[in-house]
Amino acid sequence: MPDLLNSKSKDEINLRDLFLTLWAYKLLIISTCALGIFFGAYYALYTKKVFTSEAIFNFDKGSSSGIKLSESLSAISSLSGLGLPAKKNNALEKIMGRVFIEKLDKKLNLRADPYFNNYNPNLVDPMWKSLIKRSIGWKKVPIDTHEAIWQNILSVYSEKIVVEETEEGSIKIMATHESPQRAADIANGIMNLTI
Repeated sequence: MPDLLNSKSKDEINLRDLFLTLWAYKLLIISTCALGIFFGAYYALYTKKVFTSEAIFNFDKGSSSGIKLSESLSAISSLSGLGLPAKKNNALEKIMGRVFIEKLDKKLNLRADPYFNNYNPNLVDPMWKSLIKRSIGWKKVPIDTHEAIWQNILSVYSEKIVVEETEEGSIKIMATHESPQRAADIANGIMNLTI
């Protein structure tokens, strides 16, 4: 019994040993903290800021006709050809189409926007890439620059513009851009062109 009272418990923390261990690795601890602060500040200062703007709108149901039907009856009547055309579904499909984007380009000039049009016709392949192409006999195909610009705009547009239907039945357009004003202009331009 006296051995139990005089023996040191194994679950106690010796603060002196802890301090000596931390002091022994002080350079590693200080350099890790400094490196973390440096990378955090660099990331906060030099990352590109991206803004998202939303436009939510709804088509007035039955505004072009005096007959107002419930959703189930309007679906049945549209199948038979008697109802109103489904504007919402058509709008969701058309917003992501090339014809719609060309009309939007006339209003908002997406070709002049470097965020949407980052095509560079003077781009030169890196040395390693050109060596591989020469060694396998790759011939460069002439590129239609107008079509290449449009393909670039379409790919960025499909990535940065999101169109979805809300639970209430409204259409929600989310536009992402580096400039908050330009993001709002694009979302409102899509909404106005759709309406």
